[in-house]
Amino acid sequence: MTMATEEIQPRFEFRVWGEAADAAVERLHAFAATRSEPVVSSETYVVTLARTNVNAKIRDGLMDIKVLHQVVDGCEQWSPWTKTGFPVAAALLQ
Repeated sequence: MTMATEEIQPRFEFRVWGEAADAAVERLHAFAATRSEPVVSSETYVVTLARTNVNAKIRDGLMDIKVLHQVVDGCEQWSPWTKTGFPVAAALLQ
């Protein structure tokens, strides 16, 4: 299933990798402790040096692809491009 981008508005996201994430992890664990039911998810990110303006991940058996819209004060605004099941059409991956 492919989603139309007009259904979901672009959103800002901020990612931190490596040791810089330690403080954020502690804060997230503290926040999670306040929730009655924890939300658990697992994602596999598809990383390429050729297309840094594309974010692709696999979650819940779907390929989720977003395109970088803009960067404001270090926060990235991503526009959903497609969310589709497998097998993924070759045309979507080019």
